[in-house]
Amino acid sequence: MRKYSQKLKFSIVFLFVLFLSCEKKEEDPIPVKGPVPSTYSLEFISELHDEIAESSALIEFNNTLWTLNDNGNENILYQLDPNNGSILKKVSIKNAENIDWESMAQSPEHIYIGDFGNNAGNREDLVILKIKKSELGAFDEVSAEKIFFSYPDQNNFNPTFQNHNFDCEAFFFANNQFHLFTKNWANNQTNYYTVPDMQGNHVADFKEVFNVSGLITGADINRSTGDIILLGYTNAGVSSQSFLWLFSDYPDFNIFNGEKYKITIGNIRDLGQTEGVFIKDDNSGWISSEEIVAGALRVSPKLFRFDFKNFF
Repeated sequence: MRKYSQKLKFSIVFLFVLFLSCEKKEEDPIPVKGPVPSTYSLEFISELHDEIAESSALIEFNNTLWTLNDNGNENILYQLDPNNGSILKKVSIKNAENIDWESMAQSPEHIYIGDFGNNAGNREDLVILKIKKSELGAFDEVSAEKIFFSYPDQNNFNPTFQNHNFDCEAFFFANNQFHLFTKNWANNQTNYYTVPDMQGNHVADFKEVFNVSGLITGADINRSTGDIILLGYTNAGVSSQSFLWLFSDYPDFNIFNGEKYKITIGNIRDLGQTEGVFIKDDNSGWISSEEIVAGALRVSPKLFRFDFKNFF
């Protein structure tokens, strides 16, 4: 009888401990991701070919990267091997001049080129080029639809070189519209606008402004999670630091009203001028830079990889 009583007590204690253990597991949050760091070292992949020394944009689809040169270069898109940065294919846009191509975006069926670089602030021909993905794979020369736009708050078109807030080098596509982020030379902030994905002439819709403390040169969105990444650098000449802004958990595309993190990724003397960024569904991705030539200093264009899935 005593042995039975001891066994019964043991069973009751065991069940009680098991119950508490189950209760604790249900109540305690399970840590999934670590804190977002303030600095991060990119993984170097390769230097880029001199033919794309001014690589200014980056997207990925069908397991290859695409980039372009900016500001008066040829009207050509370059397909790259993501593992070594080598050029796989070139496709020219036969009905579009490269006035100042600065960014690329994509939807499931199309890629988009942002010809809206505007260093002097006097352009009145800002345009987004729309190209079918199916044609990029099939041809070496394609045509683009054109979507023109202007800024609602720009009234002065007198040239003021790099001393205004109407330059743009960054956009992505989401919810059937383009999301543009300006490169504000005058105040080191970024203005956020949207433009509809329709042919015609549009006045961009101003959304909000955010102090990025630098110059924004690239943007992308994780199409699965909605996480957004902005790429830029501080406006300090050859001492400039490249950085990323990460945005998540924002309400109704009020992007700057959610969680936000800034990560410094290095000096442009080591990286080059970081301009292109693409983020994958798992929050890893690539960054490209264009060359820097400043007196005796020459920094080659480069391709890098990042992996933020452990904290973003």
